[in-house]
Amino acid sequence: MPKLRAFNWLAAHAWLLDSPVLQDIAAIARREFGSGELDFEALEARSGKQLENSHDVEIRDGVAVIQISGVISRYANLFTLICGGASTGLIAKDLNMALDDPEVTAIVLNIDSPGGEAKGIHELAEMIYQARDRKPIKAYIGGAGASAAYWIATAADEVVMDATAEVGSIGVVTGIRLFKPEEGEERFEIVSSQSPNKRLDPASDEGKADIQSKVDQLADVFIDRVARNMGVTSDQVAAEFGKGGTLIGEAAVSRGMAQRLGSLEGLIDELSGNTLMPKENKPQPLFTVAEGATVQQLVAAITEDQPEVAAALSVAGAEEAKTAGIEEGRKAETERVKSVFEASLPGHEKLVQSLALDGKTTGAEAALKVLQAERMAMGNYLSGREAEAPVVDDVASDDTKSKTTKMNPKELAKAAQELVASEEKAGRKLSIADAVSQISQGVE
Repeated sequence: MPKLRAFNWLAAHAWLLDSPVLQDIAAIARREFGSGELDFEALEARSGKQLENSHDVEIRDGVAVIQISGVISRYANLFTLICGGASTGLIAKDLNMALDDPEVTAIVLNIDSPGGEAKGIHELAEMIYQARDRKPIKAYIGGAGASAAYWIATAADEVVMDATAEVGSIGVVTGIRLFKPEEGEERFEIVSSQSPNKRLDPASDEGKADIQSKVDQLADVFIDRVARNMGVTSDQVAAEFGKGGTLIGEAAVSRGMAQRLGSLEGLIDELSGNTLMPKENKPQPLFTVAEGATVQQLVAAITEDQPEVAAALSVAGAEEAKTAGIEEGRKAETERVKSVFEASLPGHEKLVQSLALDGKTTGAEAALKVLQAERMAMGNYLSGREAEAPVVDDVASDDTKSKTTKMNPKELAKAAQELVASEEKAGRKLSIADAVSQISQGVE
């Protein structure tokens, strides 16, 4: 039957395509093939699209621009001619041509597509992904980069999009419509008994589950490949990349669905090295130097070709070194003074202050001098007290009455050391001299 063969072909395939576009194509297929006749000229006049597939390679300043627009199918065929669009076969051919051309230094995939047929998309996207090591490949989305088109775009090194463009529609859709046979028409289909799943009834629960399983499997591959291409996790793609919907411009970039906003012309200029500057206005190098030159040769080249620059660099370098030296000296002196004060002990504050202000004593030297002064003070104190044999209170009696005990210098020194240790455990600092003084205050 020729009447609905285009529509039947459409319904027999899984599509990575925006729903409104898929409905439009179905409507065209039903309308044009309903009478069994097709007027190509009428279709061309009404749609304004060329009969021939418009995909080609345009080279601009060493950058190959590959057009990917319209609905994407696997092969360029009659359906492509009717509805317009691209084919993965022609895109792959264009890509290989650009990769093999020695005059091409970079490639831009100029995408404006709602998506297309699921078959062939994975192969094309993998081909683009594997070719990234050969030449820079950028995807630019100026209008729509939905579903299959977005899958292809993510396979490039980078996705750049216009602020008004939309990307996403990650997922798979397939549709089945059942038509009642025309009056007087009967159709019989006999399936081999060894193949019970070959013709499952899509209206049955088993048939629906089988179709759903296939669609979900395709979607898993879609999500996993986009995650790998964009350097994120599959969970992130499923949760943040639109959940089957599309996002516009900055919103898509903020979710990680594209790397940045930009324009096609700006991207081409960037890849060609023009950076939006006419060739005749490109700045000339300030000086030339052979590859692998030493620092001395580099300085000599600057001095010879640009003496003013060399002089300015010399003055700037001297000032920078002077400033850096002053700052370094200031930091060093601050650290020295801090370390001196950390060596202080009670009763030696004046000594520590004089050491901190002398501009040369280090923290270690200050600690040694403070320790020597402490020992000297202790020795002087004990020498002056040795003949007195002082007594101290002892309150260890049952009737709480005080009694006195004479303490010789060795015992006094031991008690002082124990007091210093006790104070240190409590987090307080006490010198030996102060400890002796406190113990002696209780002597009668």
